[in-house]
This record gives sequence, structure tokens and C-alpha cells, in this order.
Amino acid sequence: MYGGPVYTSTEFGATWSSHTPADYWNSIASSADGTRLVASVANGPICLSTNSGTNWRQTSAPITNWASVGSSARRNQTWRLRAAGLLGVGPFYTSSNSGATWTQADILAGPWDSIASSADGTRLIVAAYGGPIFTSTNSGTAWTSNNAPNGYWNSVASSANGSDLVAALSLGPGF
Repeated sequence: MYGGPVYTSTEFGATWSSHTPADYWNSIASSADGTRLVASVANGPICLSTNSGTNWRQTSAPITNWASVGSSARRNQTWRLRAAGLLGVGPFYTSSNSGATWTQADILAGPWDSIASSADGTRLIVAAYGGPIFTSTNSGTAWTSNNAPNGYWNSVASSANGSDLVAALSLGPGF
């Protein structure tokens, strides 16, 4: 694994710039308009940008081995953030106030691998690497394990309204 900065583009990839130090960044999510970004560092903090990646600040989230971060699409309202810990060392956390404070969710500890959110942040999906998929319809207050098989989930995604979900299954450990 090699460290590097986070790069952003506001011109559909025509040009790229970076305003972060080199680190082991492992997950990033964006608001719908691209102005608000949340990114996690492996075995490190969760950082936020409210100006499309020009400036970053560390949140009050615990320092752990974060697997995935997610965000609502809101811009002019409170921004809802999610973070999932990896390898059972970090549980699932939520923030309903733009990362000012974080609350541990009432869901089993990892090993979470991916998280996604509806645009308003009320519907969530989280997948465990080698385990189940859970969903929430109330911003992470309560969770339901659904009929998806246990598996080595790599990534999940959600439609804007949270009703359409997709999950990618890998071949398993060592592949």
C-alpha cells in the first residue's frame, strides 16, 4: 500500500489538483454538488472539506482503521455522515451535524467494508466483508439484516431515494 494525496477535479477530469498531504487515504464521499467532501485515512482520522477539497479539517471521529465513509447529498442543510470500521477494530459511526460529533450506531461491529446513503441520509446500506448486508431507514438508529447472502462484499451503492441498492461481491479472501 502506498500513500498519496486526495485529488479533486471541478472540470470533469480535465485538470486535477490536490490540497491534502500524502497519506493512506482509503475512502471518500461527496455531497451532490461536490462542495462537501469526507475522506478517511487508514488507521487515522476522518477529514472534511466544505470547499471542494481546497481546505480540510480533521473531525472528532475516533482514530481507527476506517474502511468506508458515506455522506448525504445535502448542501444547505445539516450534512449527515457515516463511517464504517474495518476488520472488527472499529464499529459503525454516524454524524447528523456535519461531522461535529459522532455516535456509535447500534449495529454489530465490523468487519464493515462499504457504506452508501440516500441523498437525504435517512436510508443507509452497509456491507460486511465476509458477512451480511444491513439496511436502515431511519438514519442508522435501527438496522435490519436482509435476505442478501453472507459474502465478501467489496462495495455498495444507493439510489438518491434509497430504494434501489446494489452490492458487489468479490471472490473471497486471497483473490
